[in-house]
Amino acid sequence: MEDIADKKRVMKWFSFILLFIFVSLSSCGPSGGSNMLLGNVESDGSEESSAVISYGSISGNITDAEDGATLSDVSVYILGFQTSTEVSTNSTGEFSISSAPSGERYVVLSKSGYVSQTPSATIPVNDELENYNVSLVPDTTWSQDKFVITLSWAETPADLDSYMYVPETGSTHKIWYLNATTRGDLTGDPYAQLDVDDIDGEGPETIRIRYEGGSLDYNGVYRYYIHNLTGTPSFTDADAVVRIYRNQVLWKTYTACSGDDSLDWWHVFDLTGSTGSIAVGNDTCENSEPSDPN
Repeated sequence: MEDIADKKRVMKWFSFILLFIFVSLSSCGPSGGSNMLLGNVESDGSEESSAVISYGSISGNITDAEDGATLSDVSVYILGFQTSTEVSTNSTGEFSISSAPSGERYVVLSKSGYVSQTPSATIPVNDELENYNVSLVPDTTWSQDKFVITLSWAETPADLDSYMYVPETGSTHKIWYLNATTRGDLTGDPYAQLDVDDIDGEGPETIRIRYEGGSLDYNGVYRYYIHNLTGTPSFTDADAVVRIYRNQVLWKTYTACSGDDSLDWWHVFDLTGSTGSIAVGNDTCENSEPSDPN
């Protein structure tokens, strides 16, 4: 019995030594390149578990959804990595994080007077995610009790245009840039309005819809779509992104449809007035203007 007990003690110590060696080697991690072993609590209170993290970079421009103006001094950082990634936008609204953890991440954007947002981003390994352009909505009645739809893209093409069919009672109002009437109105029919029409690249283009008491004014389908006025480059190459804010909170994000330069229309989504539910339009670009759904 004593021999068996001795053997058990030896095996127990042997297992402990092997475990110690394994943990010691694991903590060393790989060397060089874009990888790093992390296991710290960030100042924003979040914690990234100990793991090998690959890095890339991200850059873009932050604007005001109300008037399209560039925003300086916006705090920008990767959620969970505030200490190592936080930067501020410059006088022209631009930012760049040169060492950002790769993969699916969330970018925290905040500035006094605006609603803080945390949109997602896919940061490539050893490469840069460019044209990460986002518009912040003012923390005012301008964005309260409303849908705010923003379109952002790269420096080229110069002009992407937002359109929306609004289901007025007995008719349809087509929201677009042509004139004051077609741009719509928020104080009366059609209770939707094109606020910003950008013609020199990056955006935003902004449309608002009244959403008081948690409901829309009409029961039909609000169809939102985009025209690539110059035709080239394609929506995909232009890094076009549509974001929908509902009562100031980022609700939906849609990335560009796929297709070549000859396909210059993108049906992004349909919003059902009676329920407030939304459906994706078409992931493939089209060669003709989407039809009125009402």
